[in-house]
Amino acid sequence: MRLLSGWQVFLGEEIRLLQRAIVDRAKTVICQAIGLLQLGLMRRGMVSVWLAFVVFELMLLTSFGSPVIALTNDPECATTSRQLTAITQAQVAQLFDRWNAALQSGKPEVVAENYSEQAILLPTLSSQVRHNRAEITDYFRQFTALKPVGKIEEHNIQIFGDTAIDSGIYSFTGVKDNQPFKVVARYSFVYHQQGDRWLIVEHHSSLLPEQAS
Repeated sequence: MRLLSGWQVFLGEEIRLLQRAIVDRAKTVICQAIGLLQLGLMRRGMVSVWLAFVVFELMLLTSFGSPVIALTNDPECATTSRQLTAITQAQVAQLFDRWNAALQSGKPEVVAENYSEQAILLPTLSSQVRHNRAEITDYFRQFTALKPVGKIEEHNIQIFGDTAIDSGIYSFTGVKDNQPFKVVARYSFVYHQQGDRWLIVEHHSSLLPEQAS
């Protein structure tokens, strides 16, 4: 009888741990769904899936005193919602201002901090593609020596959830061989939200055809 009682205690504890694991997983999914719904990023076809998880969560969480309605105020859900905070077009435009300010610092490492670790850069004044932050830093070591100042001439911003694209025309003024210069180029910045930061994952910049010829 003692042996049976011991197994019952063991199995009871294992079942409770399993229930907790299932609940935590369901809670995470629902928190993410709440965040997406708040941002209007969830497609209509996914709503039924979310509702199924709500029913599932209600069944599981009732015994733990955590009804789904309370999840909207749950710290974990609040964190998820913050992580999924939508960015506006004005804020995407400000990401260029951040990059341009870093450029004018004259410090290539500061400029490179705007890029993700594995970002791709197709630079304006080099034919060599840069494949990571270290290589990007090396390029800006040369470019910042020209004391460049960037200016947007035309931009077009599109936002897709945690990804934003800013493309258009920009110009740079600077000094080369003690002489002022100006170049105009086509550009595209692809930003991706990583944690609480928006970083460049791809940056293409090329001189306008009439300047390149």
